[in-house]
Formats: sequence, C-alpha cells, structure tokens
Amino acid sequence: MKEHVFSFAPEKRASVLERGLCVTKTTRGGVDILSMSGPVVNPIVRRSHTKSKNGCQNCKSRRVKCDEMQPDCRNCVRSGRTCKYDTKHIAGDEIAGPTAAWPEATMKAVKEWRESGQPPFPHLRIPESPNWHGLSEEELRYVHYFSVIASMLEVSGTRSFCLWWSEFPMSLQLALHHKFAAYAMLAQSADRYASITKSSEAFAHAVKYKNLAIQGANQALSEFSRHNADAILFSSICFSSCETDWRAWKAIMEGIIAVVGRMQSWIPDSGFGMHLKMRQHCTRILGFAVPDDDARQLIRALFVKGLSSLNALIPCPKASQELAALVRQLRDVLRTVHDHSSNWSADEQYRLIHPFSQWCNRWDIPYISISQCDVIVLASLAHFFSVVVTLELAFTLIDLPLLSPIRMRGVIEINDTLQKVPGIFCSACKEFHSSTQLMAYPMQTLMTWRKLRGCTRLASNA
Repeated sequence: MKEHVFSFAPEKRASVLERGLCVTKTTRGGVDILSMSGPVVNPIVRRSHTKSKNGCQNCKSRRVKCDEMQPDCRNCVRSGRTCKYDTKHIAGDEIAGPTAAWPEATMKAVKEWRESGQPPFPHLRIPESPNWHGLSEEELRYVHYFSVIASMLEVSGTRSFCLWWSEFPMSLQLALHHKFAAYAMLAQSADRYASITKSSEAFAHAVKYKNLAIQGANQALSEFSRHNADAILFSSICFSSCETDWRAWKAIMEGIIAVVGRMQSWIPDSGFGMHLKMRQHCTRILGFAVPDDDARQLIRALFVKGLSSLNALIPCPKASQELAALVRQLRDVLRTVHDHSSNWSADEQYRLIHPFSQWCNRWDIPYISISQCDVIVLASLAHFFSVVVTLELAFTLIDLPLLSPIRMRGVIEINDTLQKVPGIFCSACKEFHSSTQLMAYPMQTLMTWRKLRGCTRLASNA
C-alpha cells in the first residue's frame, strides 16, 4: 500500500502530514466553489487598499475592497450575498463586463499555436506538443497570457526579480507531462487575469481549473513518487499563490512542508533541486543559529530599519496605486508586530503573513515597469521581499518552505541592478535617492537572514 503525503480532500486525520486541506464544495451562480475550513482567528491587520468607487453596494457598506466584477463580485460570491451595483456605475464604461475579452493578436497566436504545436515564444524554451493535453483555445489563452509576462521578463533579464518566474520553463514542462499541473497553472493564470480585467467569466474559469487540478492532484498524491513529486509541489505552489482564505493557505503550506520532506532523497533529480538544496544549506529552519537574545536584537533592529525605510518610500510609488497601497500595508504590518506583544500564536502568524502570499499574482503588479528596471518599482519589490522575510524571522512558530531563499535571491539581483544606477530624482517626493539608500533595509535583511538561519550561500541563476 502506498503512503499518502497529504490530501486536498482529507479523511478524518489529525497529523500535519495527513490532514492537508479540509475541502467542501458549494455551488453559487452555477459555479462550483471549493472552500476550505480551519480554526478561527480574529483579523489582526486590515489590508491597505485603493478605494473602489465603482464597487458593489455590499462591499461599500462593509468597507472592503470590491474587485468590481460583474454581474457578481468575488466577495459576494464567496459570502453568498446578492451582488448589486449602482445603476449609474453599471451603465458606465469603467467596469469590465463579465466576458473575458482577449486581444485579437492573442486569439490569432493561440489558434496558430494549437494548430501547429509550435509555441510563439521560442526564447522561453516552451516544449512543442501537438495537442497540450487537448487544451481548448480558451484554455491555451491562459497559458499564452502567462507566457507573455514571462517573455517580457526574460527579454529584459528581470525574471529572477520576481517569485517563481525564473522557473517558468520548468513549470511548462511539468504542465505538459501532468494534466493536473496544467490545470493548476491555468487556475493561477485565470485568477490573475480575472483580478486584472474584472471578468467574472475568467473567475469562473479559475474556479473550474482549480477544481480539475485538485481532483488530479488527489490522484497523484495516492501514487506519490519521484516521477510526480515536482508536479505535486508545483501545483501546491500555484494553489497557494491564489488562495484568499488564510486557513486554507496555512493547510497548503503544511502540505508543501510534507511534500518537501519526502523529496529530500530525490533532490538531484528534482527541477526544484536548486531551491531544495538552499533549504538544506540553512542550518536552522525554525529557531536561530545564534543565541536567542542576539537574534531578538537583530530582528528588532530590522523592524526599526524597515519602518524608517518604508516611511521614506511611501511618497514615491504614486504612479501605481496598487504599489503605493502595498508599501503602506508593509509599513502597517511591521508597525503592528513591532508595537504589540511578540507572543503571536501560530494561527495569528499565518494570518498576518498570508496577504503577501498573493501579491505577485492577484495585485496589479507593474511587470512592464519591472522589465524596464524602474528604480522605485524595483526598490518597492525589494522591500516587499524583505518585509516578508523579516516577518518569517520574527514568527518562530511557522515554516514557509522555499520562499525565503528565492526572495533573498531577488533582493541580491535587484541590488546588483540598482548599484549600476548612481541615483535618481524622484518626481513624487521631490528628493534625490541613491541606490545604496533605497536598498539599505533589504540588504540588512539579507545579512540578518543569513546569520540567523546559518546560511551563507544562495543558489545561482544558472
């Protein structure tokens, strides 16, 4: 009998290795939604966000950000409320309709891709295939959508700045050989497309693909081996990046820990081997490689430096409302943890850090500005990575496998790029910024992380 690592639809089990995600299915508006339950913890930090002037009546009355999808926003779909918009806003042109509209060039490129099996992005090393699991043109459009972003970052040499985009070719290989991994990628892509375009049709696609991916992943888990372990790990990462419920995200992270633990003897054969080796190079995963008093002093200094750096950075990214909101949220969460008791429970720690797990997929991250090496955007991205790692160091009860090394590698790459720029005059705050000044907190985070985790090596981009 083959041993299960964890399950996305568990039986009545209690151990971390076996309980995984507690999944229930409901149907709202003709869409099957997999919801996940877990222990209840009161909200700790209110997420900073840009105002939604065209939001639905429910979201406005609850003072939460509405994604403005029509006919039903995601908040109302998930809570079972009747979604209503003001008539004057529905009639306007500012809200996208429910249909996922695609550019004509995308439609043409996808049709040719499906007919010929020849991918339109040769520099991404996308494998040729006559049918790609028999994906429809609709489904292949979402692969194309992610490929466009990866291509832009590849051509500009900035893929390593962003979480997991450096692994996009490997992701496509896994999607080609494992159908459930393909659906996990489609779910992640459709989720981002829905967030950006406000298309309820794309959201329905994301839910459908996620359901299919989970069904396939469950079957793969029952046959867990070195041959499907990478695909299971990749699918879990996709699920984690678009999971809006912190309890479900916590369960996914615990499942990833279980998978990573079982993969240790297969590291040389794994496409994630570079990242798994980095985890091995850290002498401490939880706890510290230095005395606790020294560790607390170093972490306290990180919080002070981070708050000062973020306060100085807040006026700068005004060109992007989402980016400006992120910088404020980073500042707020650091202040909350710094000013309050350090005795956070494990659930509270997961609840605090969860919103940042989705940012690169759900928020309107300016990938074009990243590819153009916009100094303020790159500095904000480095601060984002650094705040999450600062929280990981302060939160000693939780383990977020693989993510710290890849975030710190992003900080190194961004710092190397910005060091080539002597400085800029910021038109938003009317001040001159040097690259050393902008990257002081991220680089201090890197040095502190290395010292506390006992890790002196970071994987190269080769």
